[in-house]
Amino acid sequence: MKIVSVIVGGAVIGLVSCWRLGLALIACVPLLSLGNYFKVRSIKGFATATRKAYEKSGVVAAEVIENARTVYALRLENKFLDRFVAEILVPEKIGKKDGQVSGAGYGYGECVQLLVFAFGFWYGSQNIKNGYCDIEQMFLAIMCVINTALVIGDTLHIFPDFQQALVRIFFFIFYFFYFMN
Repeated sequence: MKIVSVIVGGAVIGLVSCWRLGLALIACVPLLSLGNYFKVRSIKGFATATRKAYEKSGVVAAEVIENARTVYALRLENKFLDRFVAEILVPEKIGKKDGQVSGAGYGYGECVQLLVFAFGFWYGSQNIKNGYCDIEQMFLAIMCVINTALVIGDTLHIFPDFQQALVRIFFFIFYFFYFMN
């Protein structure tokens, strides 16, 4: 309930303070929300596979340490070293791939956020120049709507079904406006 009140409150405050700018920024909410979702996902989401791969190499190392005398007596140091190196290369490969995907997701999130800020300040300056709002109203509208979109992006991780519903709603809105023109 708290999240819904933040979303509704931010949108309403943004629309009341400068409705032209608020509407223009609300049109960018799907991009911002998905961008923030990818940004948070890139930070949190790719550690599981790497951790499991490191656990396997840790098992090999623990086995050698626990049985150090036996390994030394049977001259199996090189065999266990080769096993450990083979197991440690797996997380390296996973990490390289996940690093690329994670960097792209984080970069997309930051890029969208900065572009929407730039658009908001540009369009807000046009509204100030035309006398539709003052600078305080412009900043209030920009901050409220953009932070509302970021809250939506953070919320997508909490509700997996809600996440699918929002994606479908965004696609519906996109297709609706696309075919109306």
